[in-house]
Amino acid sequence: GIVNLLWAPLKNNGIAALKSKDSKFIPNPVWRNDFGYYNKVFLDSIDKNLVLLNEKLNTIINDAKEKVHINTGEFIESAKVFNYAIEIEFVEEVAGSIDKIDGDTFIELIFNYLDEKTNDCLDYAKNDFIPKLRHEMIEAIQTTRNEIKIENINRAISQSKIQLEESIEFLQSWFNWSGT
Repeated sequence: GIVNLLWAPLKNNGIAALKSKDSKFIPNPVWRNDFGYYNKVFLDSIDKNLVLLNEKLNTIINDAKEKVHINTGEFIESAKVFNYAIEIEFVEEVAGSIDKIDGDTFIELIFNYLDEKTNDCLDYAKNDFIPKLRHEMIEAIQTTRNEIKIENINRAISQSKIQLEESIEFLQSWFNWSGT
C-alpha cells in the first residue's frame, strides 16, 4: 500500500528509525554500528536528526494514507482525495425526473455522475495531492540532509530522496484511469 511504498526508500538505505513499544521513534542501532568511528557529538546529532526525519515523514505518510481513504458520503469531510459525497442538487435532479425516465436512463445517469466524480477526484490527486505530498516529503529529507554534515549519511539520504521520487511517480500512476 501507500505506507510501505513511501517508507521503502528510507528502509532500503538504512535511515529508517526503529519504533519502541510505545510507538515512539528511536535511533536505529545500525547507525552507531555503521558510523561508530565518529565522536559522540556527531553520533548524537545523527540520531536526533534521523529520528526527527522519521517522525516528520511518519506524519506526512499517515496524513496521505488518511486522505486516500474513500469518502462515500458517510462523513462530512472534503479533505479526502476520493470524496464521493453526493451533492443535494444531483439528488434533487434525479428525484425530479425519476417518474420520467426508464431504468436504463436512470442507471446511465448514476454512472455518468460517478464517472464525473471519479475524474474530479483523479484530477485532484494528480494536480494537488501528489505535488503537495512530494514537496512535503522532499523538503523534510532535504532539511535533514542540510543538518547532517557527514558525507556517508548524506549519500544514504540522497539515495533515499531519489528512490522516494521514484515511489511518488509510481504512486501517481495509481491515479490514472482509463474511464472504462
